[in-house]
Amino acid sequence: MRKEIGGLISSRIQEAIWRECLWLVNDDVATVEECDDAIRFSFGLRLAIKGPLHTGGGGAAMRASIEKWGPDVRSLWTNFPAPTHDQAFVDKLAAQSDARTDKSGPAEVERKRDECLIGILEVLRGANYGAGRAYAQWEETLKSQAGK
Repeated sequence: MRKEIGGLISSRIQEAIWRECLWLVNDDVATVEECDDAIRFSFGLRLAIKGPLHTGGGGAAMRASIEKWGPDVRSLWTNFPAPTHDQAFVDKLAAQSDARTDKSGPAEVERKRDECLIGILEVLRGANYGAGRAYAQWEETLKSQAGK
């Protein structure tokens, strides 16, 4: 970390997810299991590969993402506010995106993501757990349909 704050970076990010899940359960939007499944069957798999901010394409791609999704992130989707997306903040995000050591473009990031997701799903399938169990069930459905 660049300066002393309470908690580790990863713990603070995890706590934000935890807090939002608690609100979703509190507000009867989702159950505990539905919150867990929403993460482990979707973006949780992607986070292991590319993190939450890697868009591929550097600062230009980050600017496009903020332009597209920024208003939604600052809307009523969540129970805690996001930073103001003023020009200085967008410039900071773009500059840090340009400075990434991984200079892969969007197509390469997507290819790597998909390749790694398949590997993760195969490991989970072997353990018959989480998204891997759903993957195995999907494969069985395809096999039974092909056999008809």
